[in-house]
Amino acid sequence: MQSATMTIKVLDKDVASRIAAGEVVDRPVSIVKELVENAIDAGAGEISVEISDGGRNLIRVTDNGCGIPAEQVATAFLRHATSKVSTAEDLEAINTLGFRGEALASIAAVSETEIISRPPDQAVGKRLLLSGGERVEEGDTGCPAGTTILVTKLFFNTPARLKFLKNDRSEGALIVDLVSKLALAYPTIRFRMVHNQRPLFSTPGKGVVYDTVLTVYSMDIGRNLLSASRQDDSQGEITIYASPPEHTRPSRKYQIFFVNGRYIKSPLLDQAVAQAYTERLPEGKHPVVLLFLDLKPELIDVNVHPHKREIKFSEPEKVKSLVVETIRQILARPVSVTAADRKTLSPTTVDASVKEAKAIVAAEQVDIKSLLSTKRAEAIKKAESIERAETIAETAGAVYAQKPEIPPHETPPFDILSIRLFGSLFGSYLTGADDLNFYLIDQHAAHERIMYETLLKSVAGQAADRQLLLVPQRVEVPRRALIDADNWLEPLQQMGFDLEPFGSAVYLLRAVPAILDLQEAEDFLEDYLETADDSEKYQNPERLQKIISRSCQAAIKANRQLDKREAERLLQDLALCDNPYSCPHGRPTIVRQSKKDIEKWFQRT
Repeated sequence: MQSATMTIKVLDKDVASRIAAGEVVDRPVSIVKELVENAIDAGAGEISVEISDGGRNLIRVTDNGCGIPAEQVATAFLRHATSKVSTAEDLEAINTLGFRGEALASIAAVSETEIISRPPDQAVGKRLLLSGGERVEEGDTGCPAGTTILVTKLFFNTPARLKFLKNDRSEGALIVDLVSKLALAYPTIRFRMVHNQRPLFSTPGKGVVYDTVLTVYSMDIGRNLLSASRQDDSQGEITIYASPPEHTRPSRKYQIFFVNGRYIKSPLLDQAVAQAYTERLPEGKHPVVLLFLDLKPELIDVNVHPHKREIKFSEPEKVKSLVVETIRQILARPVSVTAADRKTLSPTTVDASVKEAKAIVAAEQVDIKSLLSTKRAEAIKKAESIERAETIAETAGAVYAQKPEIPPHETPPFDILSIRLFGSLFGSYLTGADDLNFYLIDQHAAHERIMYETLLKSVAGQAADRQLLLVPQRVEVPRRALIDADNWLEPLQQMGFDLEPFGSAVYLLRAVPAILDLQEAEDFLEDYLETADDSEKYQNPERLQKIISRSCQAAIKANRQLDKREAERLLQDLALCDNPYSCPHGRPTIVRQSKKDIEKWFQRT
């Protein structure tokens, strides 16, 4: 973070040639990105972004940062003029958002650009007006410390680019989305977003990420986030805010990644999140994940893409492992057991204070989608002060004071064996309780999870318990599978199945895994062998994992009354699983309802 005035100068050709240059300005959001990042690098504590008509006709970014000395204002608009790097070695450890010195020159070249700037130690500021990159006016002016840049008549001299812009609502939504993300990355900065003279949001700037989430997104997202942090001496520090499996979204829109304060897109981090939530989510659902990585600058390369949206990690597998372990740390907490939805169970008993806080947010806050929705436009308030925004965030924070800022090691993992079983519901759900919660255990989903992990571990090398059959059973094998029998037979033997050839397309089943009864074993084999094909190699771990996951649907413990001994054994086996909270297909195995909520149903509190 650059907080003091630094000298702006044009880079040497040798240094400039090593920068991944490219077109900076292709739409209004590109301009806002560059100007706000410059304000952050300037050490601003307050940043205001104002746009009109989706940024097409006006973009104004104002900050209270270090400002630009009068004699350097014109230099700042020269290509490759920057105060952030000086030598080629500086490119190896970049710790600012900007560094190329191309943004202001590119912006000025396609618009009318006005800048007013003053460092705190200078009595008078400098004003400079450019049109199409050419100076039109300049002179001294009175102004607050900091910098204001006004961009108008965008693409007036390159009309062809205007054809590629979307409508004003779409362009404006991109800008609001960007500023919202930057506000998350820098919660100590007070951001204010205005569109068509209408304030959209103002962040508190008090350094609390949760308050910023509640301000720029929604209470529904913010209240369900859990957090964890980890320190890695060789890499750096990571902080993640993630939603439990029962609170998901239909897209990855709310999976937002920051590395050293820079918002990025990263297939590696996408993969890490997916791996951490493996088998915990229904198909087509995605968690909310806000990821903040602070790595040593020399371990990343941000000079690989013109828009600086992509970076390279010098040790990608270590970074991936760090992300996976941190998310799994979150998911190991008691709240990873799915909570029953209070609104579904008793819509008339929702806490009045929660309703009130939601009403405040609905009336005073505008989410990103508001720009795209004409139906909501009339509901948006025309005025919203910074003080009012702080009040909203504080109110929401008070209502949801239980949001976890506690380090993960202070929250012990949930102990499934603490549940005291006392009955069964509909022949499918075990019932139980501990001192604070009531639980329903889906015996089918639980048995499916146990089967899945037991069989996978046996394939991975753990000795499989098996039970011999008094009477061997005939198993017919699809003829197409006979071409490469070892492909699918070896994993079955590792699981605990004992099969031997008995004719051209028949095997004798002499033993089955101890975890399965005979009917379950036969159902599993039938499904498993349907996938047997010489074109598929079962030795591929990922392929085998999917096959076993699907075949485990043969579990038949649903709609069957378990006796006390069977129920307790099921719970004990579930507790030994690596992921006891969901079946292999993402459905929950356990749901809970708190004693407090149950008392509210009966109006006892």
